[in-house]
Amino acid sequence: MEDNFLKLGDVAAGVLARIDAVRPKSREEWLAGRSKTVGASELPALFGAHQYMTPYELFHIKVGLYAKDFAEAEIAADAIHIPPTDRGNLFEDDAFELIARLRPDWVITPNQIPGGTVFVDREIGMSATPDAFVIEPGRTGRAAVQVKTMNDLVFREQWQTDGGIEPPVSV
Repeated sequence: MEDNFLKLGDVAAGVLARIDAVRPKSREEWLAGRSKTVGASELPALFGAHQYMTPYELFHIKVGLYAKDFAEAEIAADAIHIPPTDRGNLFEDDAFELIARLRPDWVITPNQIPGGTVFVDREIGMSATPDAFVIEPGRTGRAAVQVKTMNDLVFREQWQTDGGIEPPVSV
């Protein structure tokens, strides 16, 4: 069994050795970098497990034949409709504050772009931009945090189960 752990350690070291930590100076630079890799949030589409993107659509996005049309916020006289793609960015700070209340001993470091870190494996064409990092006292290393927002109906119908909370595979 020990030999297997040593081999796994060698594999992990090899993977980590080729991952670059990139710090985009602007949102535009970050988006340009994402266009050259499959991001962590797009990965489920490769396996047909993404809720909002097919493998076919992902292919066409990555080869430049299709660009997703993201809705803009709708501002009316008495209401603002925030599209799902904007909610995560707008409410990330609130999510970090809630995490801090739930786990006051954790050290939470937001990973905002520009200036944050994107992890890129150019050899296999993948990347990831965690929303934040967490250090938990007494544990080695740090964890990545991803913030997901949805309305109550979606949460109850798609995430909540009899036994607790089960995020969709695509998350």
